[in-house]
Amino acid sequence: MYKQNAPRSASFNSHYRLIDDIPAIQACYGADGRVDLGAITHLPQGAELAFCGDGFNENTLKVYWEGQFYFVFYNDIKPRAADRPARKPTKTETAKILSASGAP
Repeated sequence: MYKQNAPRSASFNSHYRLIDDIPAIQACYGADGRVDLGAITHLPQGAELAFCGDGFNENTLKVYWEGQFYFVFYNDIKPRAADRPARKPTKTETAKILSASGAP
């Protein structure tokens, strides 16, 4: 579960493949090295994003895709239970499943 004091990026693996197009804001670097907000664009379905950390506010994350940094909205890519891999059943759960199925 997401902890309020943990960075939102901690909710994710290091990479995430988009299941839909999502809006994103380019992260542009000024001459002084500061990050500025660039143009709003859309990242395409199937793009594999690398997470770089928290975004410019509590609703965004910083990601890297095809040589460019972007800020994406957490709600557009937040982990959903259906997207997470199922955990491996414990030995006790496996034994119960096998006994219920009548398997020897």
